[in-house]
Amino acid sequence: MAEVMAISTAIDYCIDKNIRNSKVITDSRSTLMAIESTEEKRRIIIEIKKKLKLTNIQLQWVRAHNGTVGNERADALAKLAPSKDQIDTEFGPSKAQVRYRDKVLLATKWQERLNNSEKGSWTKKFFKEVKCSRLYGDFYYNQVLTSHGVFGAH
Repeated sequence: MAEVMAISTAIDYCIDKNIRNSKVITDSRSTLMAIESTEEKRRIIIEIKKKLKLTNIQLQWVRAHNGTVGNERADALAKLAPSKDQIDTEFGPSKAQVRYRDKVLLATKWQERLNNSEKGSWTKKFFKEVKCSRLYGDFYYNQVLTSHGVFGAH
């Protein structure tokens, strides 16, 4: 992700300084493949693609550790990054993190609603807490759990 962020920052720099016909050189083949991919869904990659369409900036791959001056300097700076006291860039949560957070929040709110509800007292006897796992039952089992069925009394 650091390579993707570095390329995005380099493109932003070129745009801000009105630098035309430039090349961003990287040794990250995986980043270039992600940018070229039509299946890529990460927001930052999509933003890079949009920026590249609006400019004359080209991306070029170079072999790592072969003496390319700019690339060797970038590698040296990258090695210093973990020892810094402050982080320059923060990433937002990933889609998986957002989904997990929302799932936990949904289950919490659902549990509160169940606890505060006056309805469903019969079902609450069987299910005291909300679970997001799928429950498989059959027609008669569901009638008993919900107390809605072909019973003589309701």
